[in-house]
Amino acid sequence: MRIAYDGLEIQLTGAGRIIPDPDWKIGAHKHDLYEIHFITEGTGVNRLENGEMELYPGIVYMAPPQEVHAQTVDPQSPLGLYYVFFDLAFTASWDPPSRIYAPFSFSNGELLNIFESINAPQNIDGFSSRMIGYMRLIEIIWRVLESRLHHVHTTAGMQPIHPKAQSSVLLQKAILYIQQHFHRNPNVAEIADACYVSERHLSRMFLRQMNMTVNQFVQQERLFYASTELKHTTTPLHDICEKLHFSSMQYFAQWFKHLSSMTPAEFRKKHFGS
Repeated sequence: MRIAYDGLEIQLTGAGRIIPDPDWKIGAHKHDLYEIHFITEGTGVNRLENGEMELYPGIVYMAPPQEVHAQTVDPQSPLGLYYVFFDLAFTASWDPPSRIYAPFSFSNGELLNIFESINAPQNIDGFSSRMIGYMRLIEIIWRVLESRLHHVHTTAGMQPIHPKAQSSVLLQKAILYIQQHFHRNPNVAEIADACYVSERHLSRMFLRQMNMTVNQFVQQERLFYASTELKHTTTPLHDICEKLHFSSMQYFAQWFKHLSSMTPAEFRKKHFGS
């Protein structure tokens, strides 16, 4: 999966998960690509050529190309993490980011659901799930990167997008916008305006390439968030309702049951911790 926008291109090349294992370790190594680690549980140490850093839940570590690093776990509390390999291509308008080691807001449940989507069976519905999963993963990587990327404000080296690629780029841009604003239930007009296209063009593109309407995709993203919170957190139902900008708990429960055949309370009781 590749996304190109405003002179910056992100291309995913691989991803995986390290399940906690007291004997796990990886010796000194480096990659030609960027590698990002999302630490979800346990503790460990990341050793660099010029020092070391602690790894613990909520930390993101991104190794730039050719950075040598090695990792070990605490046998009493072994690491659990997700890792992603990706390539970044820049025009002259961007400065490449260096190493990132910082706290970042993400949840184990969110990443688990994303990786489940990526590994969905290869059929028509599975392909859509995989594409959405990749888009969610790229959106998280973009959120990690955006505070570290620096725009040089030059048009040198910028190339126009080929007409055959415009539809794909537009779809990716629309999906990223939805994934960043789904909490407040954006309508077709708002999304089309953000993508600088007509509502009709955006709607036809979604039907053709995603086999669903724009609003169906928005509601799917909202349901993904709600179900992740219900499955993997103890966040009160009222807080989830407010986060999704529902006017009442009754409306939230009706909406959730319409899409999942269960009320939020029934869904949490059946799936919590799964």
